[in-house]
Amino acid sequence: MILQHTTPERAARPLRGGMTLIELMVSVAIMVIMIMGFGMIMNTSQKVVRTTQANIRSNAIAEAISRAIRYDLENIQKAGGYLCIRSSTDDSSSPMLFYTPDGGVPIHSVTHRSGGTSYLLAYGLTNNASDNITGINTAAYILLRQRWVRDTTGPSTPGPESDQWNFPAINSRGEFYTRIEEGLKPNTPDNWPDWRIGIPARNVNDVERSWQVLSTEVNGLSIMWYDGNEWYGIDCSDPDNGDPISGNSISAKRKPPTVRIDVENFTEPADPEPDTISDALAENSLFEFEIDSGDFPDGPTYLAMWGPSQGATLWPRAIRVSFRLIDPTLKEGEGGVRTRYYTYTSGGETKKVYYTRYEVVVGY
Repeated sequence: MILQHTTPERAARPLRGGMTLIELMVSVAIMVIMIMGFGMIMNTSQKVVRTTQANIRSNAIAEAISRAIRYDLENIQKAGGYLCIRSSTDDSSSPMLFYTPDGGVPIHSVTHRSGGTSYLLAYGLTNNASDNITGINTAAYILLRQRWVRDTTGPSTPGPESDQWNFPAINSRGEFYTRIEEGLKPNTPDNWPDWRIGIPARNVNDVERSWQVLSTEVNGLSIMWYDGNEWYGIDCSDPDNGDPISGNSISAKRKPPTVRIDVENFTEPADPEPDTISDALAENSLFEFEIDSGDFPDGPTYLAMWGPSQGATLWPRAIRVSFRLIDPTLKEGEGGVRTRYYTYTSGGETKKVYYTRYEVVVGY
């Protein structure tokens, strides 16, 4: 049997099996710094990912919208066609564009199997009926692209569920204006219960009307035309100029001399004096004018129209369509240098709306 003797000095010597308090505090501090740095890196990475995703999403939507607009603008022909840029008659007074070719172009319906040899194209903004239910993103409008096929089997008046329309042949700007007025029902408040579109769809009717919808996140629509020296038309590109949501306080730049239609003092060679805008448009010398709302209260405040009788010299050399694409997912500091925001007050609350502006220019 072996006995181990322990001296008093050896028994009193402490054993070091852990860390001192100072060492522990230093370790914890280093760990906290590392965690904070890692968190900052993750937060920055998430912002970069959100920004990239937002840019990809906005660019994809804008590319689809721009491709459709460019396709339609490139198909505008001076020979035999009719073109109109005007303000709408509702409270927003946002710009609208209408075009119809000479009738020799085969076109197919998207809502039916039949087709026709002409069409009436319309661009404009309208309210989203679903905003009243969901309350989401009320700063945005629906961008409509309506293309009614002139189909002999279609209805005699345009309807929201079909892109067929059996309208008469258009042989003058007055007849063209009449067709435009018939096609303006979606922008007439009295017809909204039947025409208004809800996205997301509220019912089967909204689904059937979706052929008109180009985008649901747009405002600030501007439509300008170029005469070779200057741009004219309706410009809503500045959100600080008037109401940035609806486009009120439009900057409408007219090509001088402006012809104001005044029934009592009509200066054009018209006999008798025009009772309607269609009558005034029968005068070939009128291609752009400002309408006196006292004479034609249901008419637009700005109207520029071109037809075959004017010749190619008066037609626009280029058309520019620009719009603001709203992205409700963006926050301040995200979206890159192209993303901006403006503020507006709704229900006593100040809100920020983030957007990116895009434009399409087509020359002739």
